[in-house]
Amino acid sequence: GSMVMQECANSIELAAKLTGVDRKDLEGALCNQTRVTRTERIRSPVNVRTAADNRDALAKALYGMIFDLIVMNTNHSIGFIEEVKLFVGVLDIFGFECFKMNSFEQLCINFTNERLQQFFNSF
Repeated sequence: GSMVMQECANSIELAAKLTGVDRKDLEGALCNQTRVTRTERIRSPVNVRTAADNRDALAKALYGMIFDLIVMNTNHSIGFIEEVKLFVGVLDIFGFECFKMNSFEQLCINFTNERLQQFFNSF
């Protein structure tokens, strides 16, 4: 099975606090999987790679929600009207980086670049 490393204790505490989730529940969700049958729930630990994938998927989902919230608030602040086809666009993508070990910051940069590219490709 997997577990949160001691040197990551502060990070998971902060993530739990910011998401309003109990630390143990967050750790359990990242490090275990639950199968539901008709009569019971079976919880089993996952390997370290799967736990890391779970962590990364959660980070990507949270970042996506924050990005959408920023876009929504920006549109609201500039008086965006759904039916009007005017928009302000800024695209400044330095490049997509892929390192042997990507940091969370690089994940955020890559994710944002991809979302921006998709957005601008739609016009």
